[in-house]
Amino acid sequence: MPYAYASGHLPRPPTTDVGALFNGDSIGFQVPEVIESRIGFGDLWDTYQGWWNVGRKPVITMIEGAPPYQIGYGYGYDPMSVIPAGALEFGRTDYRNMRFGLGVALTGDGYYAYEFGDTFHGNDWWYDEFDADLGAACGPAQRVAVTGSPAATEHVRDGGFEATLSTNWSLWADNTTGAAATVTADSVAPGAGAKSARVDITNAGDATDWKILLSESGLSVVQAVSYDLTFAARASASWQLGVNLQKGAADWRGYGLSRVVEVGTTWQTFTVTFEANETASDARLGFELGTAAGTVWIDGVSMTEHPADVFRRDFQRGAVVLNGSRAAQTVAMGAGLSRLTGTQAPRHQTIIDDADPAFAPGAGFTSAVHDSGIWMAAGPYFHDWAGGSHVLAAGSDTAEWALGLQSDDTFTISAWWAAAPEATGWTKSAVFEVIAAGAVVATKTLDESTNGDAWHAIATVALKAADAPRMRIRNAGSGLLVADALLLESQARWNDGSAVTAVTLEPMDAIVLHRTSSGCP
Repeated sequence: MPYAYASGHLPRPPTTDVGALFNGDSIGFQVPEVIESRIGFGDLWDTYQGWWNVGRKPVITMIEGAPPYQIGYGYGYDPMSVIPAGALEFGRTDYRNMRFGLGVALTGDGYYAYEFGDTFHGNDWWYDEFDADLGAACGPAQRVAVTGSPAATEHVRDGGFEATLSTNWSLWADNTTGAAATVTADSVAPGAGAKSARVDITNAGDATDWKILLSESGLSVVQAVSYDLTFAARASASWQLGVNLQKGAADWRGYGLSRVVEVGTTWQTFTVTFEANETASDARLGFELGTAAGTVWIDGVSMTEHPADVFRRDFQRGAVVLNGSRAAQTVAMGAGLSRLTGTQAPRHQTIIDDADPAFAPGAGFTSAVHDSGIWMAAGPYFHDWAGGSHVLAAGSDTAEWALGLQSDDTFTISAWWAAAPEATGWTKSAVFEVIAAGAVVATKTLDESTNGDAWHAIATVALKAADAPRMRIRNAGSGLLVADALLLESQARWNDGSAVTAVTLEPMDAIVLHRTSSGCP
């Protein structure tokens, strides 16, 4: 089929052998995975951007945005027949998830869809941003310098292999499979240093990559911080080189880095960005070399904090700004830009979970899980928000969520609880009270024994940030009281048509802007 375009669900990031066959990848899963810290932003970025270099032309790679995992993958393999209407509606109206995936797509020249997820494609969901005519791109996306980027501290000792090798680095081969290798300091080096690490694999054993490992232990990482691992490598033949960061002792769990790069016969410098999934001081950085017999050279190993992933791309009739970092970022835009005009997304749409620091339970509350999990073939299906909640079995204790408003506005506040089978015994009189400036300004009693897995409106009320508003919950009846998550949605709209000279984006969010006069800046 010489005139066909081929796309699929493919290895990530793309490799040259796959790129030689395919025009692109339909990149599912990764958008909600990044938002929920299941993977780092660098994994998605490398997957998407890599296609422009290795894909068969024309590249038709697509970003598939999707709602949170517990919605997209929490209701079996025929979700449209079982998902509660309220959960499905929030999947449609989770505008941050939609914007983030769109923003990623617009940093390249790929396609975009926001739909339920891999368990159901083809939702006819439409958004204000889809009507924006941006025109042609003025150039590639550019990283934006922002304040608050972490200091770049070197975490690797002797990454140039100039000291005695055994001082910082070790080589292990699984001799139970026959694997055998040696490491020496070689005078062949790509940079200013005089040496590199030369690993001669004389026997690959069963050809499992991790069974020959050049590693350095005792490294430190911080959860949710992104790092750049940079190194130079070459090999005696084309080589699939694995790199990972994991606990240096049993249970050997991963700390956020597991990647394969293609090494050729000439020196090439690689940079792999990853996000640490926990804080640790016992991390082991490893180069996995066991796939074949031969020789691999490694040099210039460095691991430093990654700059904030904030990108801007200008178009003839607009611009997009993407915040791929874990912190709110403000980006100066200059003159001539405005927000789109639309009615859909609230300016502020925030979920406050019972796992967040803003939640303060009374002494009688305990942690609980009412969740059927994801990727389950059979129901019943039900979910705490983010996999957990707090419950009060008896007594008069209360719990509170600090609302942490970013601006004064009128907000609609809603509550979530799971549609668990045992919910029939939960309280029918959960009293939610909105408190501002020390006074109750709105109250509603809700029945938690029914209609779970949906957002239930409590109040629409004008609130001021200076009044330190909070939500209190108490039980005015019998049965278990469940305190899980709140949803705050402002009356002000995201796309209100207002002129902007700067935009502030929450973590993992994006914005599409309109240019008031056509032409590239």
